[in-house]
Amino acid sequence: MEPITLGTATGWALTTLGGAFGGSWLGAYMKKKGEDRAMKEGFKEVLEQTRETTTATKSIEARISDDVWNRQKRWEMRRDVVSETAKSVAKTKDALQKMHAIFMTEKRSSLQGKARTGREKSGSI
Repeated sequence: MEPITLGTATGWALTTLGGAFGGSWLGAYMKKKGEDRAMKEGFKEVLEQTRETTTATKSIEARISDDVWNRQKRWEMRRDVVSETAKSVAKTKDALQKMHAIFMTEKRSSLQGKARTGREKSGSI
């Protein structure tokens, strides 16, 4: 074995320091690149999930909007039917009252006519 000289020792020391610095720098660089890559992949996943959530939300909003519109239309139709039914009932009531009045008038006239006829036969008139 040959003796270690100052130049050789310095060379080894510089090589060791350079390797240590290069290794630590390369390790930090690779760690940062790994984090960036993981973040990109994570971002893509989050972006896809956000798209899916947005699509689902819009679909639900559309269904709710349709349900509300249908409910409103059904309510309006019921209101219209009830209104028309009430008008028909009122017209029917008026017609029945008029018919009843005519019937009662004719009945009274008929009874009065029979009463007159009976009095005339008995000679009281």
